[in-house]
Amino acid sequence: MHGIPLALKDILDTAGVRTTAASALFKERIPAEDAEVVRRLKDAGAVLLGKQNLHEFAYGGSSMVSYYGEVHNPWNPAYIAGGSSGGSAAAVAAGLCYGAIGTDTAGSIREPAALCGVVGLKPTYGRVSAWGVIRSPGRLTMWDRLRDRGGCGSDLASDCGVRCYGHQQ
Repeated sequence: MHGIPLALKDILDTAGVRTTAASALFKERIPAEDAEVVRRLKDAGAVLLGKQNLHEFAYGGSSMVSYYGEVHNPWNPAYIAGGSSGGSAAAVAAGLCYGAIGTDTAGSIREPAALCGVVGLKPTYGRVSAWGVIRSPGRLTMWDRLRDRGGCGSDLASDCGVRCYGHQQ
């Protein structure tokens, strides 16, 4: 991972960096610790470029509901980028980063990846820690049990496998 430029969905705690979940409620929130996935990326030498917009609290499929404004599809700004990891998928599709980390409970990596023309991977439950991911205050008990899973987006399927699983298949 050393030197690979990656972006982070703005729902992953990053020590000393504003992490808002795209909500006015958290507009001034600056965590003291990194989410587990962020810590592991830093330890591996990844270059973290910044935070990507999302559907507020990762609770929607369009990425149009955000304190910071709508996420637009880079191929056609009149189209949605999908959600909730729309900012992550749009950043990869626009060539702003080599890959991005999102979260996925019910399609939040896979739908934006499909709409933006990139690859999205939802790893097996437990493969990527959800520690340090802001939880939605409105989530139903069923969703809390399923938990958001960190995952990645890239323009190449093999890159997603290497980043999430550590080897090529």
